[in-house]
Amino acid sequence: MKKIIANIYEAGEFAEPADPAFSGDLHRIAKALERIATTLEKLTGEKGNIPVEAKGSLIKAEEPVNNGLKPLVQHAATSMTDVLEDYLEQKGIKIKPFGEKPTPDEQARRDKLNLLALFLGNNLKECMGLYQWLKSKLSSKNINLTYLFKEADSENREKITNFCNYLKKAGLLKSFSFQVLPENSIKLEFTGKDSSFLKGTWLERFVEQKVRRLLKDAVTKGALQQYQIRSNLKLSFKDNTEGELDLFFAVGKKVFCIEVKTYPSSKDLKDVINKLKPLGINDRNILIVTAEKSSEQCLKLTEVLDGVRVVGLANFEETLKTMIMSAS
Repeated sequence: MKKIIANIYEAGEFAEPADPAFSGDLHRIAKALERIATTLEKLTGEKGNIPVEAKGSLIKAEEPVNNGLKPLVQHAATSMTDVLEDYLEQKGIKIKPFGEKPTPDEQARRDKLNLLALFLGNNLKECMGLYQWLKSKLSSKNINLTYLFKEADSENREKITNFCNYLKKAGLLKSFSFQVLPENSIKLEFTGKDSSFLKGTWLERFVEQKVRRLLKDAVTKGALQQYQIRSNLKLSFKDNTEGELDLFFAVGKKVFCIEVKTYPSSKDLKDVINKLKPLGINDRNILIVTAEKSSEQCLKLTEVLDGVRVVGLANFEETLKTMIMSAS
């Protein structure tokens, strides 16, 4: 670059103006450009080529990875790609093959469902009445419904309207309209597609997105160097039984697991803990997230599970940060 600038100047392509007073300024500009070129050459090499990362180095934070695997790093010299696989292999646990890569149309549909999940998770308190009612009523056959407003719903009409808009954008809802007479209500016409999404899948999607964003932000701020995460991981255990993990991730060499349940009983959660036992994960590195349990109910469930933390959406992120930073 420095040679090019010099050649252009010498060839007269930096034509000097008629006023000689400007000639010196032009010469100084050319020299300044040469100094900039010299600095760039020192950074990138004389030929201007940027070195290519060696094979096996970690992928930068903004780059996606297939099969839901996203190791995000800032400055890491070693690969983290096999941390979760190596951990499971040591326990005699095999990962079952992933399904086919989604088509562009299918991926676009999933992205819209993810946006629905994020909205619902962030605004569940305001939309709780309609959400719980839909969860109990909605099915692939029952697509024309009328929801009667409750007293609390009137105060949250804007959030409920946005919830319906997200349902529509995600392809679950075909149309909706508010009715005043004979009663304050919403008339909803559903498409019959993804009718089970609101029964639990949305919570998995919400928690996964929150965890990914939290870890990515920590990497960006320099609080973490690297992590790896997988969702809906299907496993085959040594005794030939099978299981699935909602969210399985590693920060450095520390392994964590998050399971989600919308409204679990103590028996449901004990079954979850039994499912996780073959993994050998420290109880302090396991988190169970619920959507419809109060803080008091979560605390009681935590006591029943002898230390495995159960949290609601209100304090999920703070608990996650504490779990990661104090992990053993």
